[in-house]
Amino acid sequence: SDEKSDIYSLGVSMYEMLSGSLPFTGESAVAIALAHIQEEATPLDAIDATIPHGLSNIVAKCMQKKTELRYPTVMDLIADLKMFLQDPTGEYGVIRNLYENADTIFIPSNDVNSLKAASTKQALDEKAEEEADEESNGEVDPKLEKALIIGSITVAIIIGVIIIYLLGRFVGFWGGGSSSSEATPEPTSQTTQASKEPASTPESTKTQVPQIKGLTQEQAQSMLDSAGLDYKFETAESTEVEPGQVISTTPAIGSEVSEGDTITVYLRESQLPSVWGMTPDGAESAIKAAGFVPKRGADVYSDKTEEGKVVYTSPKQGESAAAGSTITYYVSKGAQTVSVPDLLGKTKSQAKTALQKVGLKLGTITSIYSDNFDKNKICVQSKASGKKVKKGTSVNVTISLGPEKTYTYKMSGTIRIDSPFDYETDPAATIKIVLNQDGQTKTILNRSLTHMDFPLSLSGDEVTGFSGSQGELIVYKDSKRVDSYNVTFKKVAD
Repeated sequence: SDEKSDIYSLGVSMYEMLSGSLPFTGESAVAIALAHIQEEATPLDAIDATIPHGLSNIVAKCMQKKTELRYPTVMDLIADLKMFLQDPTGEYGVIRNLYENADTIFIPSNDVNSLKAASTKQALDEKAEEEADEESNGEVDPKLEKALIIGSITVAIIIGVIIIYLLGRFVGFWGGGSSSSEATPEPTSQTTQASKEPASTPESTKTQVPQIKGLTQEQAQSMLDSAGLDYKFETAESTEVEPGQVISTTPAIGSEVSEGDTITVYLRESQLPSVWGMTPDGAESAIKAAGFVPKRGADVYSDKTEEGKVVYTSPKQGESAAAGSTITYYVSKGAQTVSVPDLLGKTKSQAKTALQKVGLKLGTITSIYSDNFDKNKICVQSKASGKKVKKGTSVNVTISLGPEKTYTYKMSGTIRIDSPFDYETDPAATIKIVLNQDGQTKTILNRSLTHMDFPLSLSGDEVTGFSGSQGELIVYKDSKRVDSYNVTFKKVAD
């Protein structure tokens, strides 16, 4: 059994776990095995519409007839399953069409045995024979076996999480919810009531409810205190007075009452002023001026409001509230910041996961050659590791293409340089051979030679050019041009 056969069997197991039924049925284990080879299983999302399309594709890729179209390794399968858990609506299990027109591939006996193993529910009587076949195939590579065991355990855990996810979605555990970038505390309900201790007098003293209509709450309190009366405030609707002013009382204004009696004072509700963007001092002044009692709540993060300025109030600005009631305002701590993770050396999917964990996004992706990072590994990130940035910030990355290939233009074949000496007895001379190509020159040889050193042969390793175009080798004897040769070049990878 090889790894791709095990991936097929694992796909069958996943199919059964998710659908509750076998992908193929038959009267015998052999019939089922032939069905595995010749027939296509019904897609999971066609059986159960609650199964996400991406998950259905992942299982279908595991069960492809052609081994080339399955996941290359268990780790590739695990990577797709992990990405599905992060984004169930994404596209996964994409099947390459490189071998779409290829001839039908014979599935070896190892694969058939794996298929039989996946259908043990209907072929228990053949288990001993299958085990004998497995033993006859030779010993399994211990490293491969260990990798498959670890991969299978990981896949099993991921499948369990997926099933829990699907069950939860079906039952409604993952009901729609909403989140906000700013935490809003629960509104505080506070009754507006002011009173003083009843006057302790040996006998009741009569007085009248003073004329307080049209006064503010603070002014009314002062007059009622002077009259020796207790009081409580309530709100009511009216168009006779301005918001925050007294409408009427119970007992009525001018009525005779005893000192210490409680008077109910009705105030017209006030509109909470807009204090968004104000400093705490400015907000408190505005709230007090509107007849309310200001209270600072816990500071909150805000992406839209400058640090140190009011974000919102409770009750909200523009709403009506009883005069004298407490208005809680909340001050911005600025945008919430997080540290950028180190992405260098990671793959694109690893970087995306690392950024999502801290509330950041993967931005633009580019590629360059790099001698310092392996191919497909991130070699540059736009935001340095450890830098504090706002949540939701995009981090651009550059992925390595690996070391850039270099080429050399070598002379084709070899060249024979004839002797520039007239006679064998001529004294030694300085022989210089220069390559002239594309308007550029390059010295190939420059040393003292005699007639005995010729003919001189030069190879492609000795003569390298600037391009693949034709060049000219010029021979100088004691700085005097004496001969030339045309040469061609070919491009050779280093």
